[in-house]
Amino acid sequence: MELMIANKIKKLRKDKELTQEALANVLGVSPQSISKWECGDGYPDITLLPSIANYFEITVDELIGNDEISAKEDVQKNYFNVHGKLSHDENLEL
Repeated sequence: MELMIANKIKKLRKDKELTQEALANVLGVSPQSISKWECGDGYPDITLLPSIANYFEITVDELIGNDEISAKEDVQKNYFNVHGKLSHDENLEL
C-alpha cells in the first residue's frame, strides 16, 4: 500500500484555507514539518496521526489513504503471494 498522506494533508489544509504555519500551530509542530510532509520528504510522527485526523474530522485510515478498495487490493495481493509459495497439498488444506 502506498501512503497517500502527503497529498491528503495538503488537500485538507487547502480545503480549510489554512497556511502551513497555521496548521503547524494547531498541531504543535514547525511549519517546516508541514512542508516536508506535503512534499513527501517525510511523514508525521505516528503519535500525531490521530490528532491530524481528528482535526480534519476523518479517520486515520482515510488520512493515510487506506480506503476500502486499497485494503481489499492489499488482502488479495498478500493472498496470492502466500498462495504461490505453498505446495499443492498446503493449498488444498488452505
